[in-house]
Amino acid sequence: RDVDVLGIDPATFEDAAYWDPSFSNTPLSELISRLDMARDASLPAIVAGNIAPPSSIEIQQTSLPVRIAGRAESFPGMLVDRPLIVVNKSRLLTKLDTRQVKASIQPYLWAKGPTDLVLRELADKGLAADFALTAREAGASPTLLALTWTLSTLRVLGMAIGALAVGGLLLYLAAR
Repeated sequence: RDVDVLGIDPATFEDAAYWDPSFSNTPLSELISRLDMARDASLPAIVAGNIAPPSSIEIQQTSLPVRIAGRAESFPGMLVDRPLIVVNKSRLLTKLDTRQVKASIQPYLWAKGPTDLVLRELADKGLAADFALTAREAGASPTLLALTWTLSTLRVLGMAIGALAVGGLLLYLAAR
């Protein structure tokens, strides 16, 4: 089955990623620390989504054995309909011929802080931020706004139906 593979930097990921305790019964810090535990030649991995834990992953005709270090229902960077395998980026790159997979690697930088400061730091370091997406811009996407409005409408309708049911119950009790 096709899955996305996310290579993270365990030292900095927790500082920049959004984590909700409902994503997993295991705290994010513990899940990430497990990615550094190497017992054998396999690659420690966190499996996110509803899939059977794989024994290996294949990237550009390279099969890599994985050992499941943790599970999560959801994970930062995960698309809704695609399972995600999270690994330590540096360990992954040491096991791959990076010349062969260069075309399929998409680097992302997640940062918390004032937008202007982050973009200025990136420019000072010589990193292009042409496609920078802030949290405000992501929250203003038409897809997310439509979903938010729909859920808000359903919440209001649910409260109105609940109030109507309680009112009907009180009228019934008053009539008895």
